[in-house]
Amino acid sequence: MTLLSLIIGIVISFVLSPLLKKKSGQLFGFLSKACVIGLGFGLHIEDFEVVDLHRIGMIVGGVVITIAMGYFLGRLMRMSASIATLITVGTAICGGSAIGTVAPLIRSKRQDVVVALACIFLLNSVAMIIFPIVGRAIGLSDSMFGLWAGIAIHDTSGVIGTAALFSEASIKTAVIIKAIRTLFIVPVAIGISVLSRQKSDPNGFPWFLGLLLVVIGGVQIFPSGEPVFQLVYGFAKQMTVVPVFLLGTSFSAKETEAGGVRPLIFASLLWVIVAASSLGVIFFR
Repeated sequence: MTLLSLIIGIVISFVLSPLLKKKSGQLFGFLSKACVIGLGFGLHIEDFEVVDLHRIGMIVGGVVITIAMGYFLGRLMRMSASIATLITVGTAICGGSAIGTVAPLIRSKRQDVVVALACIFLLNSVAMIIFPIVGRAIGLSDSMFGLWAGIAIHDTSGVIGTAALFSEASIKTAVIIKAIRTLFIVPVAIGISVLSRQKSDPNGFPWFLGLLLVVIGGVQIFPSGEPVFQLVYGFAKQMTVVPVFLLGTSFSAKETEAGGVRPLIFASLLWVIVAASSLGVIFFR
């Protein structure tokens, strides 16, 4: 159902006006965060046992290495510094949210933001098709696949949607790992602010993660509410197809082509390096 909603969204995107695509993209961002918060009602303390020092090291290493690789690959390919930075932070941290946070800090032109978002959203969609196939082909466990999706897929909705395509059990691991990875938007934005001497935009930070922590804490403190919590969790899980559909409707071939082929090649190479290296560490550990 998740993959079908993505395909339907992409098909519909070809007949939507640019204004409707923009509105769809805005709604996509809001609903994907709402789904993450809703999924928090199904998380318990024992679910966080998947986060050990090794996995935290993988998340930290993945973010740092991706940013470093993006810098050197961008220089090697003679990419626009603005587009290369936006694609790099989108790949390393949390897709559109990271791009939206960093863009004003480096004074990116609107066209640079559009091109970066188009590349990230396109690869996000590709990941939803490829990751489950690869995961099943090499025999990844639910926990291993959730870890891989959480580390290597760009946007939150893509992580959730891909995990749902693989198995229900992998969703919780994917959400937890992705939430930790998303927190890196804070130090990265502060670092860029210092280097560029621009003031950070508080609206760009992932405040929704604070709500997620409140929800998780509430689930532990009020165990009597478990029947209601499970209803909310079940509803949120079913609703994950909606952001995925909206992701498809926001796709634009023209925007992807607008910056030429180099940004897409750059984004693809960077993502393949991240996905392949993280899978190798997970599989051969």
